[in-house]
Amino acid sequence: MEVSSQRQKLAVLAIVALGALALVVGAWTRRGPTGDAPAVEIIEPAGGPQAGADDFSSSGMEEQEAEAGTREQQAPAGVVVHVCGRVVRPGVYTLPAGARIRDAVEAAGGAKPDADLEAVNLAARAEDGQQVYLPRVGAMPAPPPPGRHDPATSRPGRAPRAARPSRAAVPAGPVNINTAGPEELDRLPGVGPATAAKIIEYRRAIGGFTRPEDLLGVPGIGEKKFAEMKPYVVVR
Repeated sequence: MEVSSQRQKLAVLAIVALGALALVVGAWTRRGPTGDAPAVEIIEPAGGPQAGADDFSSSGMEEQEAEAGTREQQAPAGVVVHVCGRVVRPGVYTLPAGARIRDAVEAAGGAKPDADLEAVNLAARAEDGQQVYLPRVGAMPAPPPPGRHDPATSRPGRAPRAARPSRAAVPAGPVNINTAGPEELDRLPGVGPATAAKIIEYRRAIGGFTRPEDLLGVPGIGEKKFAEMKPYVVVR
């Protein structure tokens, strides 16, 4: 009886164990092999997984395009120059940026045989709106416009001086300072138009000169200037 009772208990335990095993297998089958393993959450950067790379790439390209456009706007397409003087075809010509004066002369058909090529700086860079004048040999080159330095026709940092009309170094004969007019007085050494006018004004104020030394009373005439004038001055 005891043996039979133990067998019944073992049978019941076996049935319970098999039922529990069946429940475990069923649950495992429904959940899958991973069971209730916690899900891994992937946190992506704002704007999508590749937003940073795309933004950098697009912004970089836009900046490069903007810089390229600015350079194109700043870089002059060409320069317009007026070539005249002793060239084959004087006129207005458009040259590429960075062109030299030599290029401007060649664009005008080249220099004529009597052109003075040493009067201009052929290596100077052509500027927009510039006039390139090629003079004849022995002729005075045309000065640049007032207040502007022209690298083709003048030295750096120095504007050409206007030539002063030449006059005789000494008067042809004695000058009577009591009757001489401005032109006669202007021929005296060291006397210009301004000093000549002062001599006439002083002469009127004193009623005439009595001796050459009276010129020392004229403003602007000192001992040195009077010494240059005295050999050519008479009082009558």
